[in-house]
This record gives sequence, structure tokens and C-alpha cells, in this order.
Amino acid sequence: MADKAPPRNIARIFDRIEQPIYFIDQRWHIRYCNRACLEWLKCSKEEILDRRCAFHTGGNLDPGDALAAGLCPPPGAMESHESVGIVVCLQPTGELKRRRGRFLRLTTTSGVLGILGILDQHDLPDSPAPDRLPKSPADSLLSLDDGTQEAFRLHEELRQSWRTVLHKGWPPLLVGSSATVRRLRQQIEALSKITLSVCIVTPPGGGGGLLARAVFHGAEPHPQQCLIPLPCEDLDPVVLRMTLQVFDSVPPPPQEFPHTLLLENVDRLPNVSQEVLCHILASKPGSYRVLAVSNQSLDQLVESGTFLPELARMIAHFTVLVPSLAERREDLPLMAQAVLEDLNVRGPKQVLGFSREVLDLFAQYDWPRNFEELAWVIDQCYQATSQPIIDVDALPRELQWSMKHKMRLLRDPETISLPTFLADVEKELLLRAMQRARGNKTRAAKMLGLSRARLYRRLLQHKLIKPEDLHAE
Repeated sequence: MADKAPPRNIARIFDRIEQPIYFIDQRWHIRYCNRACLEWLKCSKEEILDRRCAFHTGGNLDPGDALAAGLCPPPGAMESHESVGIVVCLQPTGELKRRRGRFLRLTTTSGVLGILGILDQHDLPDSPAPDRLPKSPADSLLSLDDGTQEAFRLHEELRQSWRTVLHKGWPPLLVGSSATVRRLRQQIEALSKITLSVCIVTPPGGGGGLLARAVFHGAEPHPQQCLIPLPCEDLDPVVLRMTLQVFDSVPPPPQEFPHTLLLENVDRLPNVSQEVLCHILASKPGSYRVLAVSNQSLDQLVESGTFLPELARMIAHFTVLVPSLAERREDLPLMAQAVLEDLNVRGPKQVLGFSREVLDLFAQYDWPRNFEELAWVIDQCYQATSQPIIDVDALPRELQWSMKHKMRLLRDPETISLPTFLADVEKELLLRAMQRARGNKTRAAKMLGLSRARLYRRLLQHKLIKPEDLHAE
């Protein structure tokens, strides 16, 4: 029952209503749209029905799923009797239309059927800020506190980014407005338009493989063009040859669209495999484009003698240096929102965003494993939360412990006693002088610029000699 559209008699009544009306089942699939809704969306039933409407801005989704995503009620609507929010529709002209909507949860004795969305008859004149959204007394889950407003703001900023600066197929790693990420986007976009080989150097967990795929897909590859991922750690020469022979046996793409080798962790490619790959690329010039990912500069590896210079020249016509997350902290809120919305598309539930406290913790954390760690943390939060807004309690314990330890160090910095510190320095100098003078106190006193009597007093003070030693000399 929950997966079916409303009965025909009800559907006929809804079709006469001038307000757009649609029904979403408990798994967030659109099961019904009335005539007014289809007219507003400017699509047919076949284009929208059975689509899953995730709380997502539409980037990286096909047109039908992006259209459905615009109709998503605010996360938390399945748990609330009545909710309010803003939905959007991307018109064929590229213009975004927005309407205010009410969302009613429909239930039976057996559980939740889904949500009935009822939109206003007219588009909003502009994009209202979250604090101007209408409030419903029944909407306790989506009270517009600071965290909710920030989540809506990030959601809208992400939507604008996908419309203006981001390209389909780009990962969340490329969202943000810092000068660092703007330069990185320019590099990825430029490299997508050429067929020369590229080496992407990232810190550990930096998402180099995602960026390499963005370069490949950004070029709108020929249908016969293949991306051949090769994990280079312990890559056996026999496996390398056999893999490339398989791709050589299929009809090749046009010469201007060569197959692309994605060499993951190329800095760990064994020496014998380096020689084999170098021979293959040299014997078949133009047959492959190489996108290599490394945690170390190939130039440095060549200098250390662990990488073949000839191979480095073949696979690194251009080098892209990817910054760590610690170098672009201002991008973290939007990047985290983008990762979360991708989880909304694939996961069983819809989550709105993060509390202010969580975003503050993200900004303070050092992210030693970079983007991969960020994606893992957000996935853990998504799995753990039962609320529309992710709070601190949903963070993985490892992150909570790390942040508590860091905050404790900031609150209780180690105190330094200047007299004790200077005394330790003086004692160290006395010991070194006595060692260099081979125990000769006259020579040690001369080294330190002290009289013999003063040297004795210092040695006694630091308990480096005993009083009876004075009479022994």
C-alpha cells in the first residue's frame, strides 16, 4: 500500500486542484504528481514518478533525479505531523523557480504511508532566507534554530555552486570558495581539455583518485574510451601486462581519444613494474593517457633513486599539488554539506545538516587523513543520527576523544618556570664544559669566562661536585 499512488478517485480530485500536489512514500520515492505539479515542473509523469527525492542540490544527479531532489521536503518531515519548507524547480531555461509548501505526514494503523506535499499556487519572488520561512506549531523537529538556518544556508550556497562553478562529475573535494580551491578547480578544468599525462600529488587520504576521475569525465570521454584503474602497490609485472593486453584487444577509440590509465599510488609502484610500464608506454606512444596519483613528488623520488626518470617524464607532463584540509579550513562547512547530501541520495534517510558546534569542531580538527577521513566521519555521523541535524553526540568516538584532548591542552597549557628553565640551561653548560676540559676545572672555568672560585660555587650549587672534592684538589 505504501508504495502505491493514491486511489484513482482521489487522484481525479487532486488533478482538478490548481495547487501542485504530490505524494512521497516512506522510502522517499515520488508516487504521484497532480496535473498542476507536472505543469509547474514542465515534465511528464514518466520523467518524475518513481524517482527518489533526496535532500540534495542536484549536482552530479541525472536530470530526472535532480528534478525530484528539488521536491524533497525538509528532512524530519517523516517524523513530524506537519512541516513547512521551500521546494525548487529547475526550468528548461535554466532558471530556478521556488514555491512554499506544506508537508503532511499520512499514517495508518500499520505505520507511516508517506508525505503529501501541497505547494502554493504562485512562485516566490526571490529566495527567502531560512529565518523567513513560515513556522508551523506542529513542526517541532524543524524549528529554525541556528543549526537549521546554517544548514539551509549551506544547502542554498551549494546549489548556487553547482549552477555556477562546479561541473557534473566533480567530487565534494572541489567545493568551496577559498583561493586554494578556486585554483585547484581551474587546474582540473584546464587539464580536462587536453590529453597530456598528469600527476596529482596529494597528502595521505587527499582524494587524488577522485580528482583524476574528475579530469577524465570532465573531458566528456568518447563512448569507446576506457578508464583503466591500476592500484600500484605491489603491482606484479605479469598482471600489468595482462590487464593492458585485455584493453588492447577491444576496438580502440579514435586516436584523439586514447584510453586512460589511472595509476593509483604510483609512488609505490615496484621497480620491476616501473620498467615494464615504461617499456609499454614507450613502445605504444599515444595509445594511453596517464593520470597518476602520488603521495610524494615524482621529482623527489627520482632524486632519491626510487623512481625511473624516463617513466616520471612520461606520466607527469603536468603536476597538480593538492592542499591538505588544514590549509583550506574555510571550505570545510560546504564540503561537509556536499558529502552529507551525497549520502542522502544513497542512504535510507534524509539529514538536513550539522549543528554549529559540530561545524566548529570540524574547523578545529587537524584532519591528518584529509578528505578520506572527513568522508568517513560524516558517513559515521549519518549512520548514527536519528535527527535532521547532526549533533556532537553522533560524532565518532575517535574524533570526540581527539578533540577533547586537544581542547584540554588549549585550556591547560604547560607552564614554564623561568628560574628552573635557566638553572637547567646553566647546569647543561657546566656539564659540557667539564666534559670538553676532561675534568680540568681551571680549563673549564676559562671556557665559561668564570673565575675558578665562581666555577666551584656553581658546581656545588648544581650538585655536580661534593664539598669534600674541594679539599681533594
